[in-house]
Amino acid sequence: MKIENILVPTDFSTCAKNALVNAIHLAEIAEARIILMSAFHVPVPHARVGSTAIVHSLASEVEENVKEDFQALEESLPQLDDINYKCVIRHGFAVDEILSAVAEYDIDLVVMGTHGASGVEEILLGSNTNSVIKRAKVPVLAIPENAGLQKTNNILLASDYREIDDYNKLDPLKMIIDLFNAELHVLHISPRDYISNESVSEAKKLENNLKGIKRSYHFETHDKFEDGLNDFMDEHPVDMIVMLPREHTLLDRILRGNHTRKIVLHSKIPLLTIHI
Repeated sequence: MKIENILVPTDFSTCAKNALVNAIHLAEIAEARIILMSAFHVPVPHARVGSTAIVHSLASEVEENVKEDFQALEESLPQLDDINYKCVIRHGFAVDEILSAVAEYDIDLVVMGTHGASGVEEILLGSNTNSVIKRAKVPVLAIPENAGLQKTNNILLASDYREIDDYNKLDPLKMIIDLFNAELHVLHISPRDYISNESVSEAKKLENNLKGIKRSYHFETHDKFEDGLNDFMDEHPVDMIVMLPREHTLLDRILRGNHTRKIVLHSKIPLLTIHI
């Protein structure tokens, strides 16, 4: 599998621009095309005479503003000239239009920014990025405002060692590891100090599918997943975190949880999610 089409939604904020800068870097080394998309929604007023004309007028005005924002963004990022990209304006709710664009443009990866110092914490507390992560059928790379991909040497895969029905779904991860010549650290966190026979069996299958990749395996005993994750990152360099969300496990539990630390994830580390 190759990463050929990357979708980068933007609201022209600082963090969205940072996500685009990193997506450009990824597109350059992957020789991929970027679809740079902005979506807007104009509320429809209660039906009355002339309401349709008002909506059309507002939509046209907003679209012209978005076009100006695109032009200013292009002028501020000359590195866009080095890649194949297309600017797209969509009318509708952001998440719905992102998911629609994924299908329309045959997207392999969505790259999104996360606002503010909370970084990945924002994903866990609820946002457009969170909604896209939950609903997208393709991998989503969420990049905190001050994070970057330029030095992606160590990638952490948080694995629950449960069955993966199709290991081809890990191809985007393998591609990113190869592009950055990175090392993969597979981390299993459990409240027990042993691994069940079923988990051992799945770990062996995972190992067989990671051959050819520089990798290491780690085990942390913690009652809370996020504590084990944070403790591991306190002791090991991590440049990107990878989670394989599935219903009612790992990321899903965290997304629904209410922990005070809320997976700090050091808030400066990109998070890649791949549904399995």
